[in-house]
Amino acid sequence: IIDKIILGQIKFEPFFLFCEVRMDTFSLDHFFSTTCRSITKTYRPDDYIFYQNDKAGFIFVIEKGEVRLERPTIEGRLVVMHTATAGETFADAALFSPVYHCNAIAVTHTVIHAYPKKQVLNALDNSTEISVGYIQHLSLQVRSLRTRLELRNILSARERIFQYLLLAAHPETREVTLNRRLTD
Repeated sequence: IIDKIILGQIKFEPFFLFCEVRMDTFSLDHFFSTTCRSITKTYRPDDYIFYQNDKAGFIFVIEKGEVRLERPTIEGRLVVMHTATAGETFADAALFSPVYHCNAIAVTHTVIHAYPKKQVLNALDNSTEISVGYIQHLSLQVRSLRTRLELRNILSARERIFQYLLLAAHPETREVTLNRRLTD
């Protein structure tokens, strides 16, 4: 499997915005674990972590594995909103909602840390360091998601692939390291 692509002589202004942005698991766990007690849970592929409209009591950090967030359409078709991987948080919106807005399903063997939302809100309220670290993490996720939307709006597959590579390339080496299978 190819895991690096070198862009060679393509001329571009480095715009190193698109990347699989996330803080590493230790950092997020460190931020929350200083004031919150997590519950560590293990899931098999296709296990549901929560269902849409379940009471939202936790936010999650993935230690290992992948979690697919999906929501059904009015016709009952499932739309994948995001696939979160190790080091990422998910269900962050649950901090300010009484219910989860989607289903969360383990894609692979997955280990997560579930943080009670009341404890997380207290930690964010009482610690500038935790608040700033979490805001930085969320702002990187927003940038990544906006870039994904930009790429989705490019109709030509060829142009979309080149734009992805340009955005993902390291500005000096022009290398792209893929951390997922090419089919993902």
